[in-house]
Amino acid sequence: MSLDLLLRQFRQRSLLTQEELATRTGLSARTIRRLESGELRRPRTATVRALAEHLGLSPAEQQELIAAADQDAPSAPAAVHDELPADILDF
Repeated sequence: MSLDLLLRQFRQRSLLTQEELATRTGLSARTIRRLESGELRRPRTATVRALAEHLGLSPAEQQELIAAADQDAPSAPAAVHDELPADILDF
């Protein structure tokens, strides 16, 4: 399951509003909204851990949330080929 769906599910199960979760974690309500909407796809590890801790998740659920955050992060761009074309020796 994706980070946005898991986060929303866990927050709602905890009977917290986005604002209440933000207050508990020290994050902004805007950050919580962006995470739940899928707009913010590369949260910091500390952010995900704070969310997991303040949502009262089991260790397995915490790992599930962290794994979802890692899965949703865009992969690194492909390596750029660092060779010049054969007919250009230097620049």
